[in-house]
Amino acid sequence: MTGSFAAIGEDTGVSMAQFRKDFEAAMPTLTPQQVIQWLVAGDALAKLDAALDQTATTTTAATQAATQQYNDFIDSFTATLNPLDAFQKSIVDLGTTLQQNIDKANQLAQAAGMSGASIDDLTSILQASAVAGAQALAQEEAAAQQLVAKLFGTSIDQLNT
Repeated sequence: MTGSFAAIGEDTGVSMAQFRKDFEAAMPTLTPQQVIQWLVAGDALAKLDAALDQTATTTTAATQAATQQYNDFIDSFTATLNPLDAFQKSIVDLGTTLQQNIDKANQLAQAAGMSGASIDDLTSILQASAVAGAQALAQEEAAAQQLVAKLFGTSIDQLNT
């Protein structure tokens, strides 16, 4: 494959979009033989991209499935030993969701040709998780206040006695 690219003056690390742009720019001056060289190189690049995408997709899917199986296995022990109340479960779910969102952002960014999600995008994901955590904490505080009022009455009830 390197020979095909060297023959047309392209780098093997070029993206398919850049390859096409370069090919379209060069096409008016190419001989029929050179057009064939470009098409052969383009076909090789397309096959390489497809193989890399398939490998990445297969690897990601296998890793996610194995991670889920592991988590389910470990959760089966921890759930029996430490049953979580609704608040604790919501906090655990927040951590899981945060990691899933970060993984998804990185996966989508890489599919778009970036090395990963940007710091700004990851910060937004983290902030959204923090807001959800604050909401869960506020709900837990409200439930605790209701329980205190139920058990001990409110300060107004205490004044009436």
